[in-house]
Amino acid sequence: MPIKPPESQDEPSGFDPGQASPPIRFGVFGDSQVGPGLLGSSGKAAGGVDGGIESGAGVLGVNTAVEGVGVHGSCRAGTGVSGRGGGEGPGVAGVAEAGPGVSGWSGTGPGVTGSSAAIGVYGESRNDDTTGIVHMEPSRSIGVMAVGEVGLRAVGAALAAEFEGDVHVSGSVTLVDSAGLVTGLSAGPRRAVGVPAGHQELRAPRAAADPALSVQHSPAAELRARSDGGLDLNLLFPDRPTLPALSVIGPAGRVGIGTAAPAAALEINCGATDDLALHLVSSGAGWGSGLQLSNTASRQTFGMYAGSDGTWHFTASGTDLLTIRDEQGGVDVRRRMRVRQGADLSAGIWFHSTNDRAFVGLVDDTHVGFYGTGGVGWGLMMDTRNGDVTVKGRLIQLGGGSRIDHPLEPATKYLSHSFVESPRMTNIYDGTVVTDDRGEATVVLPGYFEALNGDFRYQLTPVGSLALAAVTEEIRENRFTIRTDRPAVTVCWQVTGVRHDPWADANRISGEEDKPEAEQHRYPYPQGHGQPVGGIVP
Repeated sequence: MPIKPPESQDEPSGFDPGQASPPIRFGVFGDSQVGPGLLGSSGKAAGGVDGGIESGAGVLGVNTAVEGVGVHGSCRAGTGVSGRGGGEGPGVAGVAEAGPGVSGWSGTGPGVTGSSAAIGVYGESRNDDTTGIVHMEPSRSIGVMAVGEVGLRAVGAALAAEFEGDVHVSGSVTLVDSAGLVTGLSAGPRRAVGVPAGHQELRAPRAAADPALSVQHSPAAELRARSDGGLDLNLLFPDRPTLPALSVIGPAGRVGIGTAAPAAALEINCGATDDLALHLVSSGAGWGSGLQLSNTASRQTFGMYAGSDGTWHFTASGTDLLTIRDEQGGVDVRRRMRVRQGADLSAGIWFHSTNDRAFVGLVDDTHVGFYGTGGVGWGLMMDTRNGDVTVKGRLIQLGGGSRIDHPLEPATKYLSHSFVESPRMTNIYDGTVVTDDRGEATVVLPGYFEALNGDFRYQLTPVGSLALAAVTEEIRENRFTIRTDRPAVTVCWQVTGVRHDPWADANRISGEEDKPEAEQHRYPYPQGHGQPVGGIVP
């Protein structure tokens, strides 16, 4: 039914709450075309209580229903409820025992807005499960807007503030708990924030309660835009110089950790510390704890990683080139070489083809040598205590000899002698004997002589006077007899024999032989034949 509007000083607005759909039920109705619809004034300070209701308000709305609203303002495009505080008082204050202290809803504009030199909007709830200020946002408008030195301050015993949806911040944000410690944000999408600043300081917050609740900050880090388009992140300390934590060089794209001037695409500088510069950890079987180096021109990828097999792998395009095993400290080079300690006292380098072929290294604690798997075993060994060398097999050389300190001038000269060589395996034996009264003498040779030698040769030389000497009985039972034409003649003798022990019979030296086809026109000493160096038989 129509309701007559109350009298007003100016023209009425023509609004009729009874004609609204549904009709509006109300306690007090005010109407005006040009001024406030309802005006209240009081000279009493707020905070007094009359009959359980706070008094001292210009306008007071009370609703005793569980979910009722004390004061509600609705506007099509303007402000639903507006309040202006004087001095340090709030523009709008809401207090609730169960529901929100202040609630605002808007189709396009802010749900609640407040402007003050102190607190723009203040909301308080006395129930642990409710909130002081609530906004609802059915569109892309702003639910709560706060402007001031402290734009928005929320205090709660269990939850200080709760936001549903995106939060867009155009200034700094500090989140602290009651102890002044920084709290974290839950994971989830965030709206991008752009800050038009070349330098931003990050501060560690600290809460203080004396003389009033406040948040103080001390510089902890800084983000600084570089003139080259890069970025610096520096750590700030009150008692020591600034530490460059992370630097990105703009045009070059280089990244520095611990240095502001990286000389490579990535440089990590730990300074004068024993800290690890880089630690890669993985429990996988392959590249989880590894590094790869790739070249797009060659399309080759090299890398290394610690495998789950206990081996350090060095690879090329996925193929192991070098592996180092923790067991016995062994090193394997793909296809050709393995360096490891054997099960005995040996340790050295294995040369590997389809199988282990040869070994160079320790024979035992006192010998080093060369080992072959073709049946020869240790073909060459040297005693590390005295230098004695033992060789199995023939020693093929262009020449040989000995060199010693010169017996007359040992400090300034050497004396060298060449070996005696022969196309046969010749052994030489010599000595001196004096013939008896009949002019005879028997020369006794070593007991192994005939077992080792054959094809004997004799030389006799009388010494001291002219005499005739001859071998009257040839070697038999490791002895032979000589005779001179007169008694008591000194005779120098020499006997040679050719070895015929089993090894010598199986390994005779051929004085002349044709070169194999692969070695023809190649020379052990090419320059002696007018040939360029490089034709040496390997």
